[in-house]
Amino acid sequence: MPAPLVSRFRPGPGPTLLTLAALAILIGLGLWQLQRLDWKTALLDEIDARMDQPAVALPARIDDPARWRYRPVRLTGRFDHAREQYVFSGRRGGGWMVYTPLIRDAGPPVLVNRGLVPDDRRAPETRPQSQPEGPVSVTGIARLSRPGGWLVPAPEPATRSFYAADRDALAAAMGLAPVAPVMVDAETRVDVDMAADGEAGGPDPLPRGGQTRVDIPNDHLEYALTWFALALVLLGVYIAYGFSRRAPGQP
Repeated sequence: MPAPLVSRFRPGPGPTLLTLAALAILIGLGLWQLQRLDWKTALLDEIDARMDQPAVALPARIDDPARWRYRPVRLTGRFDHAREQYVFSGRRGGGWMVYTPLIRDAGPPVLVNRGLVPDDRRAPETRPQSQPEGPVSVTGIARLSRPGGWLVPAPEPATRSFYAADRDALAAAMGLAPVAPVMVDAETRVDVDMAADGEAGGPDPLPRGGQTRVDIPNDHLEYALTWFALALVLLGVYIAYGFSRRAPGQP
């Protein structure tokens, strides 16, 4: 007569303890990722709510830059085009973000991302009407500095080329200190429209503003499902192992 199913399950105390410990870790990691999912979702909702607010004047002094992250702001001043720098855009189509310091009457200069230009229009002389000399008003989104990681190419100050929106590195290349602790992505054009063929008033103004992207990944649900799936696989292996072991003395 075949042995009862339970009596045929002999995983042994060692594998059982190891499996229980591993299951506790895997399930704990999955639950932690679900907590991170709740936190990240709330953060993204908060950012969306901030970006939907009306623009407010950016103060001359900012004591808590994090409170201004993704806030719509407005400011006035004069662009110092001689200090213009370029940050490479890794988005589809490439191009460069034009960063220009805005000199204000009160407060330190603000680094303004005026928008995107294609590679062949990066040089200011190819878009002379995009270099206003008088007072300008800028409406945009406040951003914090975003230094690149170790995989990001090093900046090339000699050619004014950067590969991350690193406020300190950009300010150093501009020869400015201090600068405002936040930067601003211009949402609308603040200068004369310029078409791709160099004529004013055309359909392709440069630089193209409105380049703000909320680049905060939210992959925690996928991570949680991965940890839970690994826990199920481990449990299946443990059960299969327990039934495959022979009883002591059994041939």
